[in-house]
Amino acid sequence: KAVVSTQSTGGPTGRGVCEYYGVDPADVDILMGTFSKSFGAAGGYIAASKEVISHLRSQSHAEVYATAISPPVCRQIMAATEAIMGRDGTNEGIRRINQLAE
Repeated sequence: KAVVSTQSTGGPTGRGVCEYYGVDPADVDILMGTFSKSFGAAGGYIAASKEVISHLRSQSHAEVYATAISPPVCRQIMAATEAIMGRDGTNEGIRRINQLAE
């Protein structure tokens, strides 16, 4: 089973498509999505077991030709995640998630 989410922040608390549809992420073999729309950044992610990630790294041409996310973009993603989770001390992130859901 794989879940691809281009909007990465669905669900009542912004935890993505698994939360939105009530799917336990532990029941999904591969989770992947982008950081472009929901996080205002560039790039994406793949979350899976160490075995799957090792296989992708060793067999994917992107491992050879792709570049890592730049530090400023990485910080933008981290800041957006912190805001969504309320770790920035505000409810601004969840307010925006709710606004998008309306």
